[in-house]
Amino acid sequence: MDNIYGIVECLCGKTSTILKNFKEYLPEIHDGLQKIGESINTEKYENTLKEVFSNLPSESIDYGIMEKASNIYVIPGNFGWDDVGSWLSLERINKTNQDGNVIKGNVISIKTKKTQ
Repeated sequence: MDNIYGIVECLCGKTSTILKNFKEYLPEIHDGLQKIGESINTEKYENTLKEVFSNLPSESIDYGIMEKASNIYVIPGNFGWDDVGSWLSLERINKTNQDGNVIKGNVISIKTKKTQ
């Protein structure tokens, strides 16, 4: 049990290595990404993105690559984490002012209380 880790993925690596794994383990997604990439900065980009992306298979990187590739490594770490996808997470990672507001930047706040 010493070698079992919970998975909170922070993936990093060389683009060439990531694309090589897509090409080997998820070739249909790789080819679609290549088509989309080739259309960037062209007038065909919007249509290519819509058409190609909507037809890509629904496959997670976990099952498609992470469980199959041999050049994947786990680096254990103790990192803070929060579901920054919710408004309440702003209060957990930022201090609120005396009115319960999370404010960043040059803000004029008039009678504003408990907002994020």
